[in-house]
Amino acid sequence: RLCTSSRRAAHDSHAGLAALVASAVACVVLQAGLGFAAGAMLWVAWLELGKDAIEACGATTALSIAVVAGAIMWQAHDLFDEEGESRDQLVRLWAAARALMAGNSTGGN
Repeated sequence: RLCTSSRRAAHDSHAGLAALVASAVACVVLQAGLGFAAGAMLWVAWLELGKDAIEACGATTALSIAVVAGAIMWQAHDLFDEEGESRDQLVRLWAAARALMAGNSTGGN
């Protein structure tokens, strides 16, 4: 949206071809930079932190917590994505996550 609106603004204000080209180049560079950053974060999260979590907690516990955390994030995203939705579901998800973490901290493996 940002790239489209900046190109439209450059075209509407008759700022010229240079502003339009600069806007298009900036959008391409921004997308490439964000894509590289996302790939780097995935690399760190999956390979480095995942390996450390498996060493510290064991494969079953680390993967179970990762799946539950992913499901909670997915549900929270869906909840915030729909406007007018009740926030009670998010409160229940948060309570379930806290209960899960409390159960794991007491030695449940």
